[in-house]
Amino acid sequence: MHLLLGSASIFCMGGIIFGVASLFPILYKEQIFVETCGERLAKQCALRGDNVTATTKCCNDQKLRFTGFASLSIFMSDFGMLTFGELGDWAGPSVAFGTGSGLICSGLFLIGGSAFMDGHYPPNFFGLAQPSLIDEILFSTGMLLLGAGGPGVIIGTLSLSEKYSFLRAAVTSLTAAMEDSSALVFLFFNRLYLDHDFGYSFPSICFTWCGFCVALALCTWMVLPTKRQIRQIHVYAEMAARSHQRTLDMERNARMTVRESQTPNGAAL
Repeated sequence: MHLLLGSASIFCMGGIIFGVASLFPILYKEQIFVETCGERLAKQCALRGDNVTATTKCCNDQKLRFTGFASLSIFMSDFGMLTFGELGDWAGPSVAFGTGSGLICSGLFLIGGSAFMDGHYPPNFFGLAQPSLIDEILFSTGMLLLGAGGPGVIIGTLSLSEKYSFLRAAVTSLTAAMEDSSALVFLFFNRLYLDHDFGYSFPSICFTWCGFCVALALCTWMVLPTKRQIRQIHVYAEMAARSHQRTLDMERNARMTVRESQTPNGAAL
């Protein structure tokens, strides 16, 4: 059960940023970063009604902005392995998992919030006069958080191999498989948003997935070992290894004693 929780957490949060290409058609239709195309072209793109044209780029600058943030988010995911590895050693895997899942859920909430508000903010909100700029800041921050938090989920879940040493091979294999499969999450978003049989709004998809990830992360966090428990596991393992070595030494000494007692006194001459 614990292994299933860990695998589900990695699938839902660990590597979703690697499937960001499936999110681009949604972002184009939501008119995110369309201001980079200029006011006249942005108004023309806003009038596109069908899914075929509305889910394509408005201009190259808009596409460049998306790919730039996507690349930076993926870089943060790769660099985060080192950061969360150190955090896991210092504070324990449960802290690394809690931090990573918190970043993922916050990123989903910010991305959904930017689409939900759609520029409807009070005047001079946080000192920013352009509502579209606020949406861009929320979305950009959310994307970066999705990239930064994934490694924490993976590093934290890997600690189950310490808690259940007999499942170490299964934990490692499932972690690698679920990290790669996690790229399908945004494809799932894509189908829910663009398929006429579903047609859910982008904010509702993000908020629903965020709530599901919060519940899943809490359940998984409760079964992960703490730093103290990891230390106790290592101590017990070391004690067991020393006890086994002492048993082997005693058996070897006993065999030598028997052999010496059976050897004739003059055999050495």
